[in-house]
Amino acid sequence: MDPNAAPQQVVNACPACGTLSDVTAHEPFTKVTCPSCDTHFRARTTFNHFEITEQIGVGGMSRVFRAEDKSLGRHVALKILNKACSEDRKRAQQFEKEAEITAQISHPNVVRVYTAGRDQGHFYIAMELVSGGSLENYIRDRRKMKEAAALEMTIHAVQGLKAAHEAGLIHRDIKPGNILFAEDGTPKIVDFGLAIFARDADGSGEIWATPFYVPLETLNHAPEDFRSDIYSLGATLYHLLTGKPPCSKDTSSLQELKELKSKPIHVKPSTHKISDETCAVLERALSVKPEGRYSSYDEFLDHLKYAQRRLRRGGKGKPWPGRRRKGWTPWQWAAAAAAVMIAGTGLYMVTRKQPQPQITGGSTLFTDQDPTVGSDSSTSKKFHDARDAMVAGDFGKGRQFFEEVAGAPATGQPARIWARFNGGLCALFMGDNAGAQRTYAGIAADGLYSSSASDAELAHFFLNTSRWLAPDGPVPAARKTDCAADSVRAVGLLAAGLKNWNAGDAAGAVDFLTAFEASRPPVKADWVKGCKRLVAAHLADAKLAAGLPSPEFSKSSAEEVDAALSFARKNLAAMALPGPVRDKAAAAVSAMEATAAKRKEELITASGGNRDQRANAELRSIQETNTASASLGETFRFMDAAAKLDALKMTTPESTASRDAHRNTWAKASAFIEQISQDLAKTPVEEVIESGGSHVRATISINGAVLTAKHPQGIETRIPVSRTPPALLAALASEFLNRTMDSDEYYRRGELLYCFALRTGLAITAKAWADTLSSELKEFRRQLSALQTIEVVSSSGVGPAEK
Repeated sequence: MDPNAAPQQVVNACPACGTLSDVTAHEPFTKVTCPSCDTHFRARTTFNHFEITEQIGVGGMSRVFRAEDKSLGRHVALKILNKACSEDRKRAQQFEKEAEITAQISHPNVVRVYTAGRDQGHFYIAMELVSGGSLENYIRDRRKMKEAAALEMTIHAVQGLKAAHEAGLIHRDIKPGNILFAEDGTPKIVDFGLAIFARDADGSGEIWATPFYVPLETLNHAPEDFRSDIYSLGATLYHLLTGKPPCSKDTSSLQELKELKSKPIHVKPSTHKISDETCAVLERALSVKPEGRYSSYDEFLDHLKYAQRRLRRGGKGKPWPGRRRKGWTPWQWAAAAAAVMIAGTGLYMVTRKQPQPQITGGSTLFTDQDPTVGSDSSTSKKFHDARDAMVAGDFGKGRQFFEEVAGAPATGQPARIWARFNGGLCALFMGDNAGAQRTYAGIAADGLYSSSASDAELAHFFLNTSRWLAPDGPVPAARKTDCAADSVRAVGLLAAGLKNWNAGDAAGAVDFLTAFEASRPPVKADWVKGCKRLVAAHLADAKLAAGLPSPEFSKSSAEEVDAALSFARKNLAAMALPGPVRDKAAAAVSAMEATAAKRKEELITASGGNRDQRANAELRSIQETNTASASLGETFRFMDAAAKLDALKMTTPESTASRDAHRNTWAKASAFIEQISQDLAKTPVEEVIESGGSHVRATISINGAVLTAKHPQGIETRIPVSRTPPALLAALASEFLNRTMDSDEYYRRGELLYCFALRTGLAITAKAWADTLSSELKEFRRQLSALQTIEVVSSSGVGPAEK
């Protein structure tokens, strides 16, 4: 929008007599009078396909209206930026950028942004309509909230802030008025990113954030980060529990406010009538300096949940372990690690960034023609819900919805064929090659869905593509010509790339996914663009796997062998996704390591090494065996790795002690799986997980060798325990550790978790537990010393060097 351009003239017709009135000078939804019949009516009630029905809020920069989305038949909250801000190109662009970022967040504790656009000289955002009131209204009406309910509300708010932070966003104005409630009571945070826009709106640098909840760094114009939001949320929790904000003096002096904010806040159980653990949460969150607050949202969540559990037990139990030493505790590291997604199962932990939707003024189409045109509204809605779920990464839900649409008698073409094809695409994303093959075989068997000339090109695309997606084995490169890269048919390249990925054909996956990445589908087919983001990790991993070296070591020096192995291991370590491509790469690296070890043994034998050289060679063989066993750790085959170490022949005390210590960690990692399986079989645990972009609380249990996550809606996801991400099991184990009061049992379980974390790549969790156990257990310190022995410096008594 050019601020120097002439104002756009806006004309509305009188609903009584039809006379046209110039309403350019009027703000949206203001009352005007017809010059012909004196009838009063509302001006500017229509913005693109949104019809305003009432005003529900007003702020310094905008007003919020209840509106109906005529294209989708749903009610939304329509935030319309005032004219002065809308006409400032720089600020309007910043406002739009914040809307785009917020639209990435699909979380039950964040108000959803649907779309944004410009009309009649104003910028607007269409958001989820939340009708349960605000926390500000609650405080005004009831003054306080019971401690248990306040902790639960805060936990939900932190989960929403965490999801936003993972999308690259901080709020900057957390306060009771920006926490809304859905009809079912779910807290939802609104207005992400608007505070910084407001603060810069007049160029004065004036602080727009609410003084009661603003941290000191904001008042000082110092850099802000997520810890500023932690302070503001802590101040909100304080207000909710005590009936007043932590800094409640009404002052117009910025200097006086800074002085007030510079004083530490002390919260005492006896004074404030709240539990000592919740007091500890508040003092940490309200620390004057950002570095004194929680160092991550996971740590904040960990302490809040512990305070909540301790409150339920009547204050019984140990203080939160985070108080015992500086830095993070094993619980916090485990909670942070639990953000890792459960790839390939439809379950995702909270670290994955969701695909960024395209902000448009209308509905998103699969092609230039909506395939559901002519279908009833319920079919159209389910089809688009399925599409949204797929693009958000919730492939299980998308697949289910697509199959329902395809099987419904009322579904017409081409919606039916698109639903079938995309159901197969969801199966490929989930790693279910067999299911995808059945889907595409069915499409191929049915033949052309239409013989109409207008549908011929698309009908032949579905038939031809399904014919080469249905058979076993990878798709040959020659099939790329069947998928025009400048049309929606580019999805054929995506399907072929995923099929090759699932077949373990890294080079073939690179070929098709690179072509898909370079495709230019129609602008309205923005769902295809979303899929490009979904397969970025697949393409990166396929390139790493295809680039693995396969050297012949028979004439290589020790240095050349080490260099080749280092390169191969770095490639393998850089791969982010589980699956056939990584499995084949791991097998290739393992074979390379075995060949390299043999060559290095030949070199040592030829050199006739002494006792120290033998010890160091044996220690290196232990390290190489552990490295080669990494893939066994990924599939929880810990005892197979232990057997490999048992087979190593040691001739020195140092190497023998090191081998036995390493062997012991593999065995205890196996014991960890037995322990967590027994625990979850007896007592299921509730855990907040991310399913496609939506965070839900699932009940997790284990029956035999299968882990089950049951959603509140009754949906169940089952995966083998051996395919469960280690971070999830570590987080679940920490739940049982929190309930363990006996110190001996506590440390026994802690050592099992340490060994499991060590052998499954959870380095941070392993380090945290190593620190904890070393400070308490002499035997563990001895074992850790043996684990860390990497070479013998001298046989004259200097002793082993430790890493």
